[in-house]
Amino acid sequence: MTSRKHQGPRAVLDTLERLANAYGSESVRVRQDLSIAESQLRDYQARLGKPWLGSFSYIEREDTTEFARGQVIEWINKHFFL
Repeated sequence: MTSRKHQGPRAVLDTLERLANAYGSESVRVRQDLSIAESQLRDYQARLGKPWLGSFSYIEREDTTEFARGQVIEWINKHFFL
């Protein structure tokens, strides 16, 4: 009977120890997630309100006329940056 009596408190202590050990790694993971989210927010705030032309390098080709390039940029700004 004595061994059963002590299993409960030991189990509680083991569980608390596991939780305490896991807390450190979870804290590191949450801090990394927070750092990434803050970086993404800074990037977003820096781009907010600015035209985005990153993927449209084809409009910079020499065979594209200045007029067509202007039309494409105008359309992009109109449809994506109200």
